[in-house]
Amino acid sequence: MGKLPFVVAPRLQPIIERIGTQESGIIEIERRGYLTSGEKNFVQQIVQQDRGTLKLIDLARKVSRDKGYDLQRAYELIVSAITGTDKTEEAEVIESEYSENIQEAIKEITISKSREDLVMAACLITNRIDSEFDINDIMQIHPDIVSELAQLYRDEEMKSIERLQESGDEQKEEPKIEQIEKKRRAPKGI
Repeated sequence: MGKLPFVVAPRLQPIIERIGTQESGIIEIERRGYLTSGEKNFVQQIVQQDRGTLKLIDLARKVSRDKGYDLQRAYELIVSAITGTDKTEEAEVIESEYSENIQEAIKEITISKSREDLVMAACLITNRIDSEFDINDIMQIHPDIVSELAQLYRDEEMKSIERLQESGDEQKEEPKIEQIEKKRRAPKGI
């Protein structure tokens, strides 16, 4: 990899995270505080094909057609039926009339969540520990390690998002500062 003209050099000493328990075994992995674009892309490519989300969207389309709701409202009612957060008559009707479809969607979401954890764990292993690791090898790893690796992935993703939000906030503030400076420098009476 070529050298970049860093103004501030990256941290030289990586933070090594220990993951696992005595039962699962303990591995070490680098915590970077961000995800590389390759890591993000790897997971996004697989998660986009998430059957749980597709099942919910298909159900929302069905409810929308059957009941005359717009797609967004149908989706909200289905989510409310799943989570139990909306006790309105509309939500109860959706829950009772589409209970079988909702149960199928819940099943798919649960499977998808588990699959997503496996993908995140495999991504971190192949990119930060062993590039020879095959995604099929993940099935041999203890569930505690998979779960902790998936959580590390989510933590790294959140730190990346927080940085983006911070830089966005800084960019939003710059014009205000520039406007104040211009007013301060402008000749009086203009």
